[in-house]
Amino acid sequence: MACVSHTPSIAASGMTLAQKLLADRALSPEQTRAVAGAISDAARVDAGGDVTRLKCVQCALALVQSVEDEATTSTAMAACVRVLMAESEGVSATAAATTRQAAFHVFSKVQPDPASVTATPTREGARVPTLTAVAETALLLFEDLCALAGGKGAEWLGFDKGFATERVKIFALDAAAEIAADNAALFVDVPAFHHALRHKLCAALVTHLQSWQRSDVEEVSAPEGRAVLRCVDAVIGAFHEAVPAETEMFLTTLLASLQTEMDPWRRSYTLDVIKSVVMDKNLARFLHAAYDSHKDSHKMIFQDSVLMLVRVTRAGLAPQPESGVEDILAAVTVLHRSKGKAEDVVPDDEDGAAHIAFSVFLAMEGVMGAAHAIASLATEAAEGDQKAGTAPDDLAARDATEMVASCSEMLLETLETVMTHATGEALVRDLLRALQAFAQGCGVLGATDTRDAFIAAICHFAAASEVVVPTVINIQDADDDQMDTPTRPSPLLRNISADSYEGGRDTSGGSIVGSVVNMGLGAVGAVGSVVASPVRALVGSSGGGVDPEVKINPASRVVLTSKNLQALRTLLGVAHRLIDSLGDGWVMVLETVCSLRRMLATKTTAASADMDATVAVLHVAEQQLFDSTAKLDDDALAALTKALAWVSGAELGRLGGGGGKAPVIGSNERLFMLERLVDVALVNSGRIHKIWPDVEAHILACIEKEPSAELCEIAMASLTRLCTSALDLTRTPEMDSLAPEGQAGFESAVLRPVNTLIAHAVNPEARLAALETLMTVINRGEGISRAWASVLRALRAVAERGGAGIVPAFNGVKVIVEDHIEELPDGVSGEVIAAVAAFAAQRRQINTSMSAVSLEWTLSDYFGRKVADTRVGKEALAEREMIPLLAAMREASMDSRPEVRNSACRTFTSTLVSNGDKLPARIWRMAVFDILFALVDDVRAATASASEEEQAAPEIGELDGQKIQLMVHHSRNTERKQWDETETLALTGVGRLLRAHFDAVAKFDGFDKKLEWYLQWVTRSIAEGYPEVSCAAVKSLHTVMEAGGTAGMTRSRWKKATRVLMTAAKGMNAAGSKVSGKTRYDFIDTVGKIWASKRAVFDKEDIQSLIGVVDMLARAPDEWLEKSAVQSRAGRYSTLRVQRRCLDVLTDLPPLDQAAVDSGAYPQAICQLLAYIAEALGGEVAEAVAKADFAYPGTTTQDGSMSLGFAQEACEALGKIYQSEHVPKDDRAMTFAAATRVMSSAMTISEEEGAAKNAANELRVTAAKTFCTALAIGGLTAVTKSSAFEFRAASVADAWDALSTAFESTLSNDGRDPALEGGMIECLAQAVTPHCGFADEHSRRRLVAAVAHGSSVSRIWALSALHFGGGQMGRIALSHLVSTCERVMRACDEPGKVACVLDVASSLARDPSRRGENEPAPQSSSFIGWIKKTVAGETRNDLGHLRAILDAIGPCESSSDDVIRMKAEKVRGELTNALEM
Repeated sequence: MACVSHTPSIAASGMTLAQKLLADRALSPEQTRAVAGAISDAARVDAGGDVTRLKCVQCALALVQSVEDEATTSTAMAACVRVLMAESEGVSATAAATTRQAAFHVFSKVQPDPASVTATPTREGARVPTLTAVAETALLLFEDLCALAGGKGAEWLGFDKGFATERVKIFALDAAAEIAADNAALFVDVPAFHHALRHKLCAALVTHLQSWQRSDVEEVSAPEGRAVLRCVDAVIGAFHEAVPAETEMFLTTLLASLQTEMDPWRRSYTLDVIKSVVMDKNLARFLHAAYDSHKDSHKMIFQDSVLMLVRVTRAGLAPQPESGVEDILAAVTVLHRSKGKAEDVVPDDEDGAAHIAFSVFLAMEGVMGAAHAIASLATEAAEGDQKAGTAPDDLAARDATEMVASCSEMLLETLETVMTHATGEALVRDLLRALQAFAQGCGVLGATDTRDAFIAAICHFAAASEVVVPTVINIQDADDDQMDTPTRPSPLLRNISADSYEGGRDTSGGSIVGSVVNMGLGAVGAVGSVVASPVRALVGSSGGGVDPEVKINPASRVVLTSKNLQALRTLLGVAHRLIDSLGDGWVMVLETVCSLRRMLATKTTAASADMDATVAVLHVAEQQLFDSTAKLDDDALAALTKALAWVSGAELGRLGGGGGKAPVIGSNERLFMLERLVDVALVNSGRIHKIWPDVEAHILACIEKEPSAELCEIAMASLTRLCTSALDLTRTPEMDSLAPEGQAGFESAVLRPVNTLIAHAVNPEARLAALETLMTVINRGEGISRAWASVLRALRAVAERGGAGIVPAFNGVKVIVEDHIEELPDGVSGEVIAAVAAFAAQRRQINTSMSAVSLEWTLSDYFGRKVADTRVGKEALAEREMIPLLAAMREASMDSRPEVRNSACRTFTSTLVSNGDKLPARIWRMAVFDILFALVDDVRAATASASEEEQAAPEIGELDGQKIQLMVHHSRNTERKQWDETETLALTGVGRLLRAHFDAVAKFDGFDKKLEWYLQWVTRSIAEGYPEVSCAAVKSLHTVMEAGGTAGMTRSRWKKATRVLMTAAKGMNAAGSKVSGKTRYDFIDTVGKIWASKRAVFDKEDIQSLIGVVDMLARAPDEWLEKSAVQSRAGRYSTLRVQRRCLDVLTDLPPLDQAAVDSGAYPQAICQLLAYIAEALGGEVAEAVAKADFAYPGTTTQDGSMSLGFAQEACEALGKIYQSEHVPKDDRAMTFAAATRVMSSAMTISEEEGAAKNAANELRVTAAKTFCTALAIGGLTAVTKSSAFEFRAASVADAWDALSTAFESTLSNDGRDPALEGGMIECLAQAVTPHCGFADEHSRRRLVAAVAHGSSVSRIWALSALHFGGGQMGRIALSHLVSTCERVMRACDEPGKVACVLDVASSLARDPSRRGENEPAPQSSSFIGWIKKTVAGETRNDLGHLRAILDAIGPCESSSDDVIRMKAEKVRGELTNALEM
C-alpha cells in the first residue's frame, strides 16, 4: 500500500522497506509477487515523481536479484523498462543502467544444459522443454528486447508496439547487443538462444538497415542509427562465425550504403563499423576465408571493406572546397591528437562538416587498423602465440599471405599518401606503426617483396629533405623524372599506379558529401603520383651512390624533421623485429640509417633543439639493433655482413672514395656503415671467424680504393678498432683456423689486413695509416702473443722497402723492444734483431738508423739479463740471441754513414763490456775474438784505404734558386777523417773491454797473441795515426794498463805494455816525429795516471823507464818543427802544457820503494830537472850540465823546448822534490852543489826583451823561492847531517863554495832587485848561518862579504844579526858592521840609513856583550827581535868598535834633521855610558 501511495515520501519509504526485506529474503513468494505488483503499479503512476521512479527501479533490481520466479522477474523488468519513459534524462539514464544490470543478472544465472545443445528449437512462440526456468526467463527477456529493438511489442514484458519509442529502441538495441556479446557461448552453443540471435536480433537489425535504403520510410534519427550500427558492429564482431549469412548481409549492405548519398553522421558511424571489422584480425581472416579467398567468388567483402576505407582516406586528402572543411587533413590531425589524449572526438550529429573530417579520421584509423590486423594475423600464423600457447598454423599463414597480397598495395599507397602530408606527431607515429607492423608481418610470412616495399616507404620518410633556404619545397611540385633513378625497383612497387586497385569499377560521381568513390579518385588523382615515385627512387637507389654529375646547390641545406626521426625509429624497430630474415632488405635499412647519420653529422643539417633527446634515443636504438645481431643464425649474420659491406662501399663512393677525391659534403664525414660492420663483427665475437674473411676483404677494398686522406684515416680507425678489440677475444680453435699459411693463431689473421696494407698498399696514406693502426695494436700489446713474428716482419719490410713510413714503423719496433720484449714468445728474438738491424741499415732516415742502434743496446741489456738468469741451456740461448745481435752490431759498425757506424761501434763495445761476464766462456770468446777483433781489422783496413780528398758539402735544399749546402767541420771533411773517428771508437772500446774483463779474457786460448796484436795496433796508432787516433790509442793503452796488478796481467804482459810506453816515447822524441802536441800531452798524462794508480806494480826498471819517458816528452813536447821555425824563448802554451805534465809526473814520484831508491831514481829525476833549467839558461852552467850528462840516454831535444817558462816550472818541481820527506838526505846532499849552482844562475839571469823579459823575471823569483825554501833548508840540512854523505874536504868545500857563489852572485848588485835581495839575506840569516859552523873560514867570509857588499838598510840589519848571532860569523860580521856604520854616519846624507845605523849603535851600546863563538844564534822571525834577544847578557870583550862609532857620530849631531840630531845625541849618551861602565 505504501509503494502505490500517491505521496512520494510514503511511496519511497515503502519501497525502501520492501527493498530491505527482499535483501534479507524475509518475504514469502506470495508476498514477493504482491510487492512486485505494487512496484509495477507505482511505475505506471505519473504523479509519483522522479524519486518514486528511481525507488521503483532500485526495488525492481532487488526483486530480480532475490527471486527466480519468471512472473516476478517479468514484472520487475517491465517496471524498469517503463521508467525509461521518464521525462527526466537523469531518471531515464538511471533506469537504463539499472535495467541493463538486472538483465545481466538474469543471464548470469543461466548455465547451459549439455542436453539442450542438441535440442531443436520450435518456431516463434514455441518453448524448448529442456531449458531450465532461469534459461527460459532469460530467453524470453532477450526476445522481448529484440522485439522492442525492432519497434514491435514485447509480449513477455507486457508492452505493445506503441511502447517502442526511439528511446526504448535505442536501449533495447544496446542491451541486446551487450547481452549477446557478454554471453557469446550461450548464444552460439544453445540452439534456442542461437535461434533468437539470428531470427530476433539479426532480423531486427536487417530490418533497420534495409529501411534506410527505402525512400518511403521515415528517415531514422541519428541516435537510433548509431544504436543500430553499434549493435551491428557487436553482432559481427562476436557472432560472425555463428551468423555468417547475416554478417555478409550486414557488410554488403553497409558497403553499398557508403556508395550512396547519406547524412554525414551516418557515413561516419558506418565507416566506424567497417573500421572495426577490418581491425579485428579474426573477423578479417574469417571474411577473407569465407569470401575473398574463393576464386569464383564475386564477393570480396574484406578487400572491399579495406578498399572503402582507403578510398575515403585518399578522398579526404584531395581538395574538397564544397565539403565545408578547408583542410580535412588538419582537422583529422586534431582529431587524432585528441583521441591520443583520451578526449571525445565524436562530433555532434548536426555538424556535417565535422563529420566529414571524422569520416576521414575513421577511415584512416581503419586503414592503419587493417595493417595491424593483417600483421598480427601473419605473426601469429607464422610464429604462434606464446601467451596463448598456440603453435604456428600453416592454414592461417596461407590466409595471411593471401590477405597481404590482396591489400598490401592499397594499404601501402594510402599510408604513404597520408604520411607524405601528415604533420601531427601522433598521426605520424601511428602511420609509421602501421607501416612497421605490416612490414614485420610480411617479413615473418616470407613475403619479401612486399616487406621490402613497406620498408622502402619507411626509409623514404626517414630520409631528410634538401631544401633551398629560405624557400620551402612543395612536394606536389616535385618532378618524378628527376627523383627516379634507373636502378632496380621493388617487384611490388613496379606495377603500382593510382588506379591499380580500383578494379575497373565506375568511380564517377559527386563530391565527398555525395559519393565517396569520387572522393577516393580525387585523392588518387591528387597525390597518388607523388608518393610512388619517391619510394621507388629510394628503393632503387639503395645500391647506388651519388650521381657524380649532380651538383649540390651551395645555398641548400638538409632539413631534419621530427617525422624523419620517427621514421628512422620505426625503421630500426622493423629491422630489430625482422633481424633474422631481412636478407637483402638490410641494404635499404642500412642505406637509410647511414644517410641519416651522415646528415646528423653534417653542419648543414637543420634540426630543432628539442630533437636532441630523440636523436639520442635513436642512437641507442641503433646500437641495440646491431648489438642484437649476436642472436642471429649464421646465414642471417652473413647476409647482414654482406649488406653492411655493400652499403659501406656505396657510402665510400658517395663521399669521394677512389682516386683520392675529396669528400662531397665536407670534411666532417664518417664511414658509418664501416663502423657498424666492425660493431657487428665484435658483437659476434664468438663466431667472428665465420665473417672475418668478408670483413677483412671489405676493409681492405675500402682502403685500396684510394679514398681521400680523411676517409682513409676514418677507414683505418675502424680497422684499428676491429683489430684491437678482436685481439682481446678469447681464442677458440675455430678462430685459429683463420691464421695465414705458415703462421699460427687467430692473432695473425687479425693483423693480416694491417700487414697487407703495410706491404702492398699503393696509396702512401694507406700505408701510413696501416702503420698507425699497427702502432696502436703494439702500444696496447695485449692479445698479440703468437703474432709478434708477423708484426715484426711487417715492420721490417717497411725498412727494407724504404719510402714513407720509416719513422712510425721504427717507433713500433721501439715500443716492442722497450715495452713488450719480455712478453715475446721464444723464437721471436731473431725477428726482433732482424727488424732492428733493418732499420739501422736503411738509408732514408739517419736519425732512425741511430735510434735503431740505440735499440740494439736495449736488446743487449735484455738478452744479457736473460742469459744471466738462465740456468739450463744458457750457452744455446746466448748463441741464439747474443751472437746474432752482436753480428748485427758489427754490420752496423761498418755502415758507410759515419754517424751510424760510430754509434754502432760504441754500442757494440759497450754491450760487450756490460754483458761479457754474463756469457758462457765459448760464446764470450767468440764475441771478442771472432766478432769484435774481426771488426777492428775491418775498421783498420777501411781507414787505411779511405780517401783523403776533401768531400763536397752535401746539398740540403734550395733558397731563392740557390742551392743550400750543409757546412762540414774541417775535422770531418774527408773520408779518412771520418774513418779515423771510427777507429778511435774502436780503440776506446777495445781498451774498455780489456780493462773491464782482463782476467776473464786473459784465460782465453790465444790471448797473448791477441794482446800483442793489440799492443802493436796501439803502438802504430800512436806513432803513425792522425791526432784523434793517436790520442785514442794512448787512452786505450791506459785503460788496459789499469788492469796491472790483476791475476790476468802477469809480469810479462805488464812488461809488454810498459815497453809500448817507452817505444812510443822514443818515437815521439825522435827528430821528425809528427805526433801532435795533443797526443803527446795525452800520452804523458796517461803515463802519469798509470803511475798514480799502479805505482805498486812498477819495479825499478819500470821507474827508470818512466823517468826516461818523461825526459823524452819534456825534451820533445810538440810536433817537430822545421829548423827555420822561430823559437819562443819564453815557451809556447802547447809546449809548456806537455812539459808541465811531465814535471807533475816527476814530482809525483815519491814515495818509491827501496829498490827504486837504491837505483838512484831520485837523483836521476833531480838531475833531469837541473838539466832542463840549465839548458834553458844556457852559458857556462849549461855547458857544465851537459858535461855531467844529466839527460836520459839517447834523448834528443827539440829546438826551443828548453824555454824560460819550462825552467820556471822545473824550478818549482825541484823545490817540491827537495821538500819531500820521502827523498833521502843522501840524494839531496849528492845533488846539492849542482842544484845550488843552477839556481844561482837562474836567480841572476840577465834582463831580456819582450816576453822573455817577463819569463826571466818570473824565473828569477821562482828560482829564489826554490833556493830559499827548498835547497837552503832541505839541501843544506842534508849536507850537514847526512850519514851516508862522504864529508871529504873537497865535497864539503864544493857545497859551501856553490852556496857562497850563489849569495855572491845574487847580492853583488846592490839594489837591483830589492825583493830578491831581502829574500836572500833572510835566507842567509835563518837557513845558512845556523850551519856555518860546518863551513870553512873562507866560505864564511865570502858569505859575510856578500851581505856587506852594499849599505842598504836590510844589509845593515843583516850584518847586525850576523854579529849578534855570535861565533865566527859574528866576529867577521862586526868589522863589516862598524865600518858601514862609520861610513854612513860621517856621510849623514841618507836619513833612512842614518836612522838605521843609529839604532844599531844604540843596540851595541845598550848590550855590548857577545855570545860564545860556537853557540848558534836562536831563530827569530825578524831582525830586530833577533837583535834584542841576542844582545841581552852578552859579556863585552872589546869596546873598540864602540869608540869607533862614537868618533863618527859627530856629523849626525849637527844634522839639520831634528829627529836624526836628537837620536844621535841620545846614542852618544848611550855609547859614553857604555864606555864608562
